[in-house]
Amino acid sequence: MQTITVKNIPDDIHKLLKDVAKFNHRSLNNEIINCLEKYLKIPKIDAASMLRKAQISRSKIKHRFSDSEIHDTKNKGAESQKWDLLANQKQRR
Repeated sequence: MQTITVKNIPDDIHKLLKDVAKFNHRSLNNEIINCLEKYLKIPKIDAASMLRKAQISRSKIKHRFSDSEIHDTKNKGAESQKWDLLANQKQRR
């Protein structure tokens, strides 16, 4: 096990750590280790679970958009933004 020293901990953070450690029946050191573990350990992603959730979400969508519908909608949005930009430029003149 390694040892580190943390300096210049703000008083309010130190008090909070002590209070939380007392509440959790831990030493201050163990509470700090617990906080670091929670913050630094990234949970593993369960790909199968995520896929199931995505499939459930997709199954709730009533309409399936075709590639052409998606393309047309994107182009309409872009075209609308162009006209808005041109109108704003004309108003400034």
